[in-house]
Amino acid sequence: MRSIFTVFAVAAATLAAAPAGAQIPLVGSTTGCFGAGCTPTSPSASVTATGGTLTFTGSSFSNTTVPATNSASFSDLGRLQFAGGGNGTFTLPFAVRFTFTSPGTLASAPTLGGDVSGTVTVTGQDISYTFNDFLGPVVFAPGGETLTRIRISDGFVDTSTGQATLQGRVTVLPASVVPEPSTYALMGAGLAGLVAAARRRRVA
Repeated sequence: MRSIFTVFAVAAATLAAAPAGAQIPLVGSTTGCFGAGCTPTSPSASVTATGGTLTFTGSSFSNTTVPATNSASFSDLGRLQFAGGGNGTFTLPFAVRFTFTSPGTLASAPTLGGDVSGTVTVTGQDISYTFNDFLGPVVFAPGGETLTRIRISDGFVDTSTGQATLQGRVTVLPASVVPEPSTYALMGAGLAGLVAAARRRRVA
């Protein structure tokens, strides 16, 4: 009887042994653009208005997710640079695109990690920017990891310094593990043994 319970326990433990957050390398680059409905494809983009010229320059990024949160933080996701001066005020849509090379490509859009849309506002001496989160899920191929969120922190460019570096966090879940057929067979054998043992006790 003890051996039957041992078989069942081993099978159950095997089924429960899905990895609890593996480290996942996230590598890629960003591009950006200004304007409603724009497509961020160029390494840099700029827009000129009454207050001056605002330029976004994309950046390469690389980090590894932390198993406890399945996310990685990034200190340089591109830079906003302001040149000019004056008292103009303008508001315009702004989008940043994430293109990943690791952990793989995206099944639904091979080179697209996600568009993060937001607003850039130039008012007097400061440029503020806010972003909406990109929310998945989007699955990477071939490994099956899942991109669930891209978040860029809100901030501002003070024209006394002239620039700001975008920072943010990317969350990617590890691929789910499908148990081997032999594990299910082991579990079935354990259950069958428990049922047979229970029947024998009732007959006795």
